[in-house]
Amino acid sequence: MDWDQAKEKYQNVEIPEQLDKIVNQAIQESREAVQMKTTEFETQQIDEKNGVIKMKKKKLHKKIWVTIGSLAASVAFVFVVGVNVSVAFAQSVSNIPVLGHIAQIVMMTHIQEELETSKTSVKIPSITGLTDAEFAQKVNDEIKKKVKQHVEEMQKEADIFINARIETGTPVEEAGKVNIIGDYDVYYQGEDKVSFAVHVFSDVGANSWNEVYLYNLDILNNKELALVDLFQPGSSYVDIISEEIHRQIQERMQKDSNMIYFVEEEDDQLGIGFEKISPNQTFYFNEQGDLVIFFAKYEIAPGYMGTQSFVIPKNIIANILK
Repeated sequence: MDWDQAKEKYQNVEIPEQLDKIVNQAIQESREAVQMKTTEFETQQIDEKNGVIKMKKKKLHKKIWVTIGSLAASVAFVFVVGVNVSVAFAQSVSNIPVLGHIAQIVMMTHIQEELETSKTSVKIPSITGLTDAEFAQKVNDEIKKKVKQHVEEMQKEADIFINARIETGTPVEEAGKVNIIGDYDVYYQGEDKVSFAVHVFSDVGANSWNEVYLYNLDILNNKELALVDLFQPGSSYVDIISEEIHRQIQERMQKDSNMIYFVEEEDDQLGIGFEKISPNQTFYFNEQGDLVIFFAKYEIAPGYMGTQSFVIPKNIIANILK
């Protein structure tokens, strides 16, 4: 169902007579909270169907922010009461899809620091709009703690690196500073789950330092998803996915001779060869909702190739997904 169809269905939902009094009372309370004496405002707001929406659009530059909280509370109250007092109303509303995303990934903190040996600009995201505030707080606290700890470690590495340059004869004014940069990407945002990553990068010397934190959240059940959670118990998802990754690795190396992966026998003898993914291998969902298996830098390939990702086609795992 597209936006126009959903909008039409929403507008055609019949409000039961029992709600008339409640709706009028909510509108009246919202009107009084604004405390404005504008004829145009009063006329528009008593329009039970579209008044509040029109009023917000036309008078947003006034003191409408005073009543946003009470309006939201009134609408929520009317909706809940409507569902409980009218079976017809509840059934009608249940058939309307949720338009837009309730859960959102937004910037929570921006660390900006310039020290003697480093310059830091790191954006830390948070998730909002979950039904379980305690779970959301737990996730946000974890993200913030991990990123801040990583930034502090990189700042210490910057001190060591820059001071070493100075001690070996580099003038202080030419020693430079280490850049520490962090941002986040939202890979997938749907009505059932969200998938996003936090990246923290630094250019310490010849070797860059890049850390990636991936989060996949089930926003219906308020929990963090592990790879095993996606598949039916007892399914051979590890073998199926691993076989597909081996296929893609061989395909990549055949197309580009500069691509090297640790899949040879000698690599395996050194303990770095890729054989299978772990049962809880790191992953995320891309924009199309496809499963993407993720490997950190150096995990299955030389450092110059960076992190590695493999999209797993839906048809390969469709019959073993939950």
